[in-house]
Amino acid sequence: MATLDHTVDEIHNNDRIVYNNVTLNTGGAYSSNGEFVAPVSGIYLFAFSVHMNRHKQIFAQLMVNGRPVNSAITESFSDYGDSQSTGVSIVNVNAGEYVWVQMFYELQSRIEGKYGGSSFCGTLLA
Repeated sequence: MATLDHTVDEIHNNDRIVYNNVTLNTGGAYSSNGEFVAPVSGIYLFAFSVHMNRHKQIFAQLMVNGRPVNSAITESFSDYGDSQSTGVSIVNVNAGEYVWVQMFYELQSRIEGKYGGSSFCGTLLA
């Protein structure tokens, strides 16, 4: 489990979201560059969320070994209108494959890190 502990004022298409505040990393699968590396092959559950405000939009997607799996899209319509979106996926991942979250649409976006509203987690189900 990891959250973003700061605001990213500008993020663009294909930029990776690095959830830097790691609170649980049993097995060490999540790295400081924002990648989850599957330690064993199996069925995994991944969830991620993005939180933003101030007239911005976020188009984020979960990537497994370079292919998009799921997306989360959110938009704020005012300076004080916070918005959050979450994506949840259950996917088959092979040992050594990489999983990460990245932006997928070219807009000037801002991701909030306050309150733990931007987070990532992955766990082996079977």
